Amino acid sequence: MQMFEEAANVPLIVCVPGKTTNATVNKTHLVSGLDILPTLCDYAGIPALPSFEGQSLRPLIENLKRRSAVAWRDHLVVEMGDGEYVRMVRSDRYKYVIYGDSSAPEMLFDLQSDPHETRNLAGDRSRRKVVATHRAMLKEWIAKTKDKFVFPEGIGVE
Repeated sequence: MQMFEEAANVPLIVCVPGKTTNATVNKTHLVSGLDILPTLCDYAGIPALPSFEGQSLRPLIENLKRRSAVAWRDHLVVEMGDGEYVRMVRSDRYKYVIYGDSSAPEMLFDLQSDPHETRNLAGDRSRRKVVATHRAMLKEWIAKTKDKFVFPEGIGVE
């Protein structure tokens, strides 16, 4: 299983009758499939359960002209595999990928300068802080969701 953008970055299309045009395409906010159920609950007037990990997309959908003013997440975590296989942390600029079974090295890609993910920057000394920040984001997610992912030996130990 791979976490390349072509597989992980799936478009979400929401059409608001009478309001949606080509000019309303939003490529700046990180959304997840986990956001769909809280969004439906929001529109139905039903409180989302506290266990829902997603956020309602309603503020982004209804504030087409002022979406940049909407408070939104700065990263999201994607899980693939049976319980513990691979995790990805996607932020605005970077993608951090780690496999729990040590089958591949820890990976960091700068999607701004390397959109095709050809240069793994995880071992680059100048990116240590970026790697540490993304590891911390993943650790926070693991604690919050009680995820069973375990960092491979020697990785993520401060």
